[in-house]
Amino acid sequence: MQLTIGTITDRGLNPKRAANEDRLLALADRGVFLVADGVGGRRAGQVASQTVVDVFTEIFNGDEGNPRARLEAAITESNRRIFDASVEDAELSGMATTLVALLIDVSDAVVAHAGDSRLYRYERGALHCETEDHSEIHDEVRKGLLSPALAAQDPRRNIITRALGVEPEIDVDYKSVQIREGARMLLCSDGITRHIPDSELETLLELHMHPQKLCAELKRICYERGAQDNLTAIIVDCGSFGYGAASVDAASAANGAVASGSRIEVDLRERRISGAPAEESKSPVLQASESPASGRSWVVRLCGLAALASVAFVSYHYRDAISVWSEDQLKRFGVNRSHSPAIGPQAVDPELAAARVLIEEKRYDKAREQLAALSARRAQNAEVHYLLGRANLELKNYPEAIGALNEAARLDAALPDVYLYLARAYEAIGDRRMKEESLRRAEMVR
Repeated sequence: MQLTIGTITDRGLNPKRAANEDRLLALADRGVFLVADGVGGRRAGQVASQTVVDVFTEIFNGDEGNPRARLEAAITESNRRIFDASVEDAELSGMATTLVALLIDVSDAVVAHAGDSRLYRYERGALHCETEDHSEIHDEVRKGLLSPALAAQDPRRNIITRALGVEPEIDVDYKSVQIREGARMLLCSDGITRHIPDSELETLLELHMHPQKLCAELKRICYERGAQDNLTAIIVDCGSFGYGAASVDAASAANGAVASGSRIEVDLRERRISGAPAEESKSPVLQASESPASGRSWVVRLCGLAALASVAFVSYHYRDAISVWSEDQLKRFGVNRSHSPAIGPQAVDPELAAARVLIEEKRYDKAREQLAALSARRAQNAEVHYLLGRANLELKNYPEAIGALNEAARLDAALPDVYLYLARAYEAIGDRRMKEESLRRAEMVR
């Protein structure tokens, strides 16, 4: 069967995500396609996802054999390499990756997945999701404990229950799917699905558009809606579609560039993570305005760069702290963020930034200690109370968590997820009325 593909992988717009931890592989001549979304942030999620790409490439470019057996072998070997590397190298500790893979053999296909990356099949006017997310939130939705609308906003929405590299052995879901002429397959990471619901994906996949152009459209929509995560997609059209010569030529050229430029060699014995990946595919460049009417002087620009140097010094001493300069401040000095990747988006002080890092690293005891001291000096800072509430919630200090989160909500009700965290705390102490009230307020500020 003729296969026509399109691909996209992109860091997105969230400046907290300095690296693209997504990877893709499209071996059309072998009928092998996969998307892997690295887990672990600064702890080398990109190494985990790239390891999967490397292993699949080795196995499917090797000697011929039973395709299904090779698929299972590739997944098993990927899991083993990631787990072993995370145990042997402290800088890679905790890394893992989701996986969704498609193996097409004539008219039959096998779907394999672990985590929350998905595979959709669009056929005869209907969209079918062939995977089921392995996540805490999806389990609660499936049991009827949480509505899909609240699930989309729940602070636990990124917590997955399966991933390659977490344990020595991995439990993977396999599913057989029959492929017919005219079917369209979409593999994607959650950076796509968090911004584009299934109903809209169905409308998009119905368009008679070359897969590469369709992938570009997915990226455009995600960018319009904030692109808060790395985003990756592969679209595979099965059979003859007849898109038109001009669109096919242009899209095929773009597709070839992506396919040949997406692979990164990773040596797990020598690689040391320093923040950015060795190569980042299609990362956005935020250019400052350079119009002659802007009136910027070189003196002002040099002063701005000197100030940024001091910010870099502070950021160094606070490790991965989310930095202290806003986008508008950067633009005033004509600074290209792509040349200053350590510069973050929010105007916060270094102590608060360091506390955020502790929360992200799940060092809740240390975070609570620092935030408790900080709250005495910054009593009117909503985010201090918000983070203190989160730390206490994770430590199961529920009354303290409720007190801090309520104070944060009083100071700034628009804080992301503050009422959802409150709902979790009230649920933990059995206060159903306040849990429902918190969920109601979460819907109001959504």
